[in-house]
Formats: sequence, structure tokens, C-alpha cells
Amino acid sequence: MHLTNEPEAIVLEALEHINTGKILDLGSGEGRHALLLAEKGFDVHAVDISEDSIKKLRKEAESRGLSIKAEVADLTKIKLDDFYDMVICSYINHHLSTNESMYMIDEIKTHTNKDGLNVIAAITKNNDFSGEEMLTDRYFPETQELNNLYKDWKVIEYREEEPKTKIKKGKTEDTYDLAAFIIAQKQ
Repeated sequence: MHLTNEPEAIVLEALEHINTGKILDLGSGEGRHALLLAEKGFDVHAVDISEDSIKKLRKEAESRGLSIKAEVADLTKIKLDDFYDMVICSYINHHLSTNESMYMIDEIKTHTNKDGLNVIAAITKNNDFSGEEMLTDRYFPETQELNNLYKDWKVIEYREEEPKTKIKKGKTEDTYDLAAFIIAQKQ
């Protein structure tokens, strides 16, 4: 959904609460978060379904002299076998069904170390962009839903706001979508 190479503000905010460790970037794309975090010295594992995106990420990491584990994988079938200090899911939930999203959130919660962070940015049901997608089973959380999914964790930051985004519907046009942002710490 986010069409810029700039890191999400919520990811930058999370860096106020963590300065070392192992990071999992799910739906990493070409690596806007993975590259930044590797530059800051984190041990980064980036996962995306797009082989082209992962190739670009690997090439860029190599050109910068960074070590990033970059893997092509389908998030609907991912089975985590490691534990992380921070897991990032930036605008990927609307690509998954509700069941797939709940499975993924359970997986990342289980595979986050004690005191580790989950950082999620998700388009909510209150948006202009989805149109017919709202009639599918794709996951667009309700107001406060992400916050409630982390009620057993310490929620450091939760907000819903209307970021300006650009999408293509035959041409580029501005849309306004309510998105939910959370930084939650495992207790």
C-alpha cells in the first residue's frame, strides 16, 4: 500500500525501544525497513512473496555491504522456527484473509522474545482504497481491533490515523484511508 521507500514512522518510533537484536521483516518488499535496520546493526531476516523484490533487496544489501537474510516465502504458509526481538508487518494484512492474518499474528506473537516488539501498520475497514476488496475475506481490522489483539502485551503505542496514500485505479489519485499502527511489547 505504501508507495515510498521511506520507512514507516511507526518503525522509526519502535527504534526508541530497541537498539540491538534479531529482526523479522514480514512483507519486506525491496527492503525499506530491512536495509535501515541492518545499517543500524540489527540482525535482519526479511521475507516477501515477490522474488523480484527479494532480488532487489539482496542486490542493494550487497552494494551497501550489509548482511541480510532475505527469503522468498508465502506468508499464508510461513512456519517460524526462530525467535525475534522485533517483528515488523507493514501494510501486509490486507493481502491476507482474516484467518491467514490471525494465524500470522499468532505466529509472530509466539516467536517474539520476552520484552520483544511487534510493530504493525494496517489499513482498517474505514478506507476509500479497498472498494470491492471489502467484499472478500481480506483482513481489514475494525477500529481498536489490533489494540485488542495485543491486550495481553504492553501496548507502547497505538493509534489510528488517516495517512495520505496514493493508489492506481487506471491513474494515480489521492485517497484517504484510516490505518492502525501498533508497537506492542511481549511481557
